[in-house]
Amino acid sequence: QISSFVARKFMRAAHDVIESFDGDATMVVARALASMSPAAQPLSLLSSRKDYHTWAFRAKKEIRKPTYFYLVLDTNFGDKFRQEARSMTLFKNGTGAVFELPLHLSNEIEAKLDPKTLMWSNSQGDVLYEPSHLPPLAGRPESNGMSSSSPRGGYGNKESGSRGSRGSRSGG
Repeated sequence: QISSFVARKFMRAAHDVIESFDGDATMVVARALASMSPAAQPLSLLSSRKDYHTWAFRAKKEIRKPTYFYLVLDTNFGDKFRQEARSMTLFKNGTGAVFELPLHLSNEIEAKLDPKTLMWSNSQGDVLYEPSHLPPLAGRPESNGMSSSSPRGGYGNKESGSRGSRGSRSGG
């Protein structure tokens, strides 16, 4: 039995390869099979966690807090989805959010996706989909763990006196 995740990855890889190699069947099969290797097993785009999957919401209106998306999850998918959603982070432009779910819940969402668009939508025009990459995100910490919007901290804050040596101009 092939999992829906592997089947979907295979179909996407095959589709992309068909377009990029003008239908060369050998290349299509080779690239699609390579995408299914153990190295291509699912990792969250947000945290690189194994056995987690990244999802994205896109809203018709500007959203300022992730609470809205938790409510959409709870209302349309159930309380367990809201409780298990991790790392909910808004898009920088305020039109959506990304989050991660354990794979077993992701499989339940996949069953509700439109097979043609691979998206789910509600009557308010919100769309849930699997992102292929992360859009610019609001409030994401920098790689050193310091927020880029923090007025204090981080490297190079000349006012803090935390870098360089005191009283020595020789640099020694």
